[in-house]
Amino acid sequence: VFDIFPGIHLLYTPGHTPGGQSVAVDTAEGRVIICGFCCGEENFDPPADVKAIWPEALVPGLHVNSEDAYESVLRVKKEADYVILLHDEKTFTRGVCPSDKWPKNK
Repeated sequence: VFDIFPGIHLLYTPGHTPGGQSVAVDTAEGRVIICGFCCGEENFDPPADVKAIWPEALVPGLHVNSEDAYESVLRVKKEADYVILLHDEKTFTRGVCPSDKWPKNK
């Protein structure tokens, strides 16, 4: 973790790319993490048939290192109250985060 400013942190989240990074922002409603890697909601909450094999998370489809990518998803899932997914169409229709339009991660 690299603190940029109070309440704004840079997280090392490799896997999609070797030096992958995400940004965590501490708000009054909780921690929001803006994922810097290729992912969608299914990576954080896999479909029922996938949960039978991978119950916690699903490795993003595009990656240079699957183990690092999986660990990055788990880290974000553990640390975030809200997750902004860069490659999920719902990100662009939910408006300001956090708000009642964003699902709570925990």
